[in-house]
Formats: sequence, C-alpha cells, structure tokens
Amino acid sequence: MKIFKLIVSSISVVIAGGLILAGCSGNISILAIVLGYLLATGAAFTLSGCGDEDTGPEMVTNPVPQDLDDDGFNEYDDCDDSDANINPDAAEICDDAKDNDCDNQIDTADLDCEEIVTNPAPEDYDEDGFYDYEDCDDRNADANPDEVEDCSDGIDNDCDDLIDEADPDCEEIVINPGPEDIDGDGYVGDEDCLEGNADVNPDAVEDCFDGIDNDCDTFTDEADDECPEIVVNPAPDIDGDGYVGDEDCLEGNPDVNPDALEDCFDGLDNNCNQLVDMEDPECADIITNPAPDDF
Repeated sequence: MKIFKLIVSSISVVIAGGLILAGCSGNISILAIVLGYLLATGAAFTLSGCGDEDTGPEMVTNPVPQDLDDDGFNEYDDCDDSDANINPDAAEICDDAKDNDCDNQIDTADLDCEEIVTNPAPEDYDEDGFYDYEDCDDRNADANPDEVEDCSDGIDNDCDDLIDEADPDCEEIVINPGPEDIDGDGYVGDEDCLEGNADVNPDAVEDCFDGIDNDCDTFTDEADDECPEIVVNPAPDIDGDGYVGDEDCLEGNPDVNPDALEDCFDGLDNNCNQLVDMEDPECADIITNPAPDDF
C-alpha cells in the first residue's frame, strides 16, 4: 500500500499509497477538501504534528522588513533606505539631484520646488548702495566702489583689489615714520643729538661752558672751534693790573706788567720784557755818574 503524507497547518497527513502533502502553513481550504476525499474513499491515513519535527534548516520565506537607515521607513516604503535624509516624509531639496521625498520627482521637476526663483533679483545686504554682484564685500558698508581707501585697516575699501599702502591712493604713506620731534626744535632722529632739549640741535650756537655739544658737531665746549679763545683754567689777576698768568711777570705788583714803564733804578723788570733797569733800552740815555758842573 502507498502511503501519502499531508501537512495541514501544524498537522501532517500520511495517505496510503506513499503520496506526501506537506506544509505547516498550507492552504487549509484545499487540505480540507483532500481530507474529505480521503475519508469518503476509505483511504488509510495518519496525522502527525509538524511544529516540533526536525525538518532541517528553517527557510524564512517572508522576513520582517528592515529600516536600514533608521529614518522611520522600512526598506519597502523608503526609496533609498541607505540615506536617512531620503524618505516619504523628507522635504525635497531642489538642487541636490536626489528624490528626497520619494515621489519620483527630482529637484525643480518636483512640484514642491515650483516657487524656486532661478534668477533672483540682486540684494544690497549692507545697504551701501551697491548690489552684491557690484560690491567686493556686501557685508561691510565701508567697502564699495565709491569708498575712499583707508590706508591702515587691512581692507580693500574702494574695491580695486589693492589694499592699504599697495593702493596708489596711499602712495604717500610713510610705513615706518621716524621718531617724533619731542622738544620741538625741528630735528628728529639722528639729526638731533639730544632729543628732549630744544637748545641742542644742528642750528644751535655752542655754549662753551655747559658741558653739552649744543650744535651737534660732536665737539663740546672749548673743544669746539666756536670756542677757541676760552681759557679753561684762568689765573686770577691778584694785583688788578689787567694781566694774569704768564702775561704778568710779577703778579702781586700792579707796577709790573707789559704796559708799565721801566723804572731804571728799582731792580725790577717793570715792563716784563726780561730786561731789568739799565739793561732795558728804555734806560740807555741815563747817566749814572755825571761829571760835576763848572759853577
């Protein structure tokens, strides 16, 4: 006798004659008809459960849908389940070449993008009178084609692609100016040998007694040619005859000096010519021992 096996839901049916009908999830209506036929014909059959029967590796014929990008839409509802920014609830981005909202319309072909202005009117964002395409920096009202170049702010103020001292408008700028004229004497830097003292500069007159190089010629006081007659350490005129030092051959006697007359009988060099009394030509006609008169 042939044995037939039929599986109904979780029950298997073995039919005489060897025919096996299997399927734990089979169509119950069809199996019911088959069972009715078998019962009517008197065929022998047995029933056995299939839920616990080891039938080999389980085959999943209808798996649970996955949401691979975690955007709330499974792989069947999501037109790109690898990108969380693409799903039926996403807003269409009108310039990324993607169907963001999964309506099979991309960018401007999508009705969500029908209001996009592809050629917008220019804007003047900094309100300086120049549109964004005319203005080299439409975020700064101090930068536009009518602006005057500020030569020290690091900005191309007049939009000529030249900044600060590189701009011809700033060609007279002194990038590294000399020091200030602190003492106001008209000289600065190396020209003024003592900045801070207005009496010291190349135009000043040398003061021969102040210990300063007043005229900035590197010579101080008596060393300067402007002070050649200065006597650095003069001797005093003790006798008040107007002569001092080596000029007065006998300081202390006012009758002895270069302007005095030689006294031919005092034993002194009165006129300081190194000739005393009768040695001096001024005494040549003096008769020291005249002959007596014939009275």
